[in-house]
Amino acid sequence: RFYVKAVRDRMWEETDSPSKRGAYATLATVLDEVIRLLAPIAPYLTERMYQRLDGEATTVHALSYPEPDADLRDDDLERDVAAFRDIEEAAANARQQAGRKLRWPVPRVVVETDDETVAAAVDRLKALIADRVNARDVVVTDAFDELVETAEPQMAAIGPAFGGDAQKVMEAVQGATRAEVEGGEVAVDGEPVDLDDEMVEYVAEPPEHVSGADFDGGTVYVDTSLTPDIESEGYARDVIRRVQEMRKELDLDVEARIRVGVAVDDDRVAGFVDEHADLIAGEVRADAWLDDASDAADADGGLVEEWEVEGVAVTIGVEPVA
Repeated sequence: RFYVKAVRDRMWEETDSPSKRGAYATLATVLDEVIRLLAPIAPYLTERMYQRLDGEATTVHALSYPEPDADLRDDDLERDVAAFRDIEEAAANARQQAGRKLRWPVPRVVVETDDETVAAAVDRLKALIADRVNARDVVVTDAFDELVETAEPQMAAIGPAFGGDAQKVMEAVQGATRAEVEGGEVAVDGEPVDLDDEMVEYVAEPPEHVSGADFDGGTVYVDTSLTPDIESEGYARDVIRRVQEMRKELDLDVEARIRVGVAVDDDRVAGFVDEHADLIAGEVRADAWLDDASDAADADGGLVEEWEVEGVAVTIGVEPVA
């Protein structure tokens, strides 16, 4: 599943290319050898798979059992990919914490690690990581210097020192930044509070619009700040997903061409969709745009559906090209 996702774009290239052929050849080789490996314990399933995939021999059980080829092993690449998959999972967790779905791009992903092996893996696989985590940029560092240290009041020290005002001091300290505490900006009833070191501990947290998640080699920080450009692509990707679902409902062949129409009940979002008309058409295999999404209802085999995308009503019409 991981490899198929990683090479999906290469396999969908319209024209033949060495990259596309290489992806298909790799997948075919892996499937062939896995089927042979499983044949003794799942004879009927593997036989059916073999006959559908190749079937050159009378039966998969007449083929030789696969043997490992040491020349195909690349320990460095395996180590890099293991780190990459950990980073990808951490980025997904950070996105989930922030409520930002994978279809929407993010400005950057920062990988904080003091492990030189992990840092080198990120450098080597940066383009693939950026694609898989849907980030405009991937940065690796040994220290993410944008963390904000916020104060945690320590009642054991504050209580005896401030007596009846201890609760007010606790509330004033809670959530203040280190700079505010050390700068004497924490006040109660308008008066600055003199705090000793033992009265406050600090917790480092990501800044606003940044979410972090740990992995074995460090921490991944995802910048989820929104720009018009990112919003524009995000809405376009959501429209693409809905059109693809409608293609499935119509039981269209993956190569089938369509005409599509999109009506958005929000001028700003409609502008975003218009900006990415070519992207949408290319992804959903559309030859033309309908003047009115509802026109698809009158076409043979057409479909019109109402969707809600990020709280915005969107009407999409899809009709097959005869």
